[in-house]
Amino acid sequence: MSVKTFKDIFYGPYVRNKLDAYIIENRKNPTPVLFFFHGGGYIGGDKSDLLTSDLIQECLEVGISVITCNNRINEISRIKKGRLSVD
Repeated sequence: MSVKTFKDIFYGPYVRNKLDAYIIENRKNPTPVLFFFHGGGYIGGDKSDLLTSDLIQECLEVGISVITCNNRINEISRIKKGRLSVD
């Protein structure tokens, strides 16, 4: 099965708002798509770590396109001088 890869596509205003898309090619019909936002509690992880995941590989093997996404780390909520800031 042929997979076309698109890397580091921005989807938002923050530097880590990027996604990678692995799209099944040469299909007569549209493919289902799995959007995968990795866990990490907003403190670590990267979308590229998921490519070796069994789930991602199995999806691609059965014809499901996959989009893996990064999200903001330590920006969505941070403690400043004892109070929570969400800027």
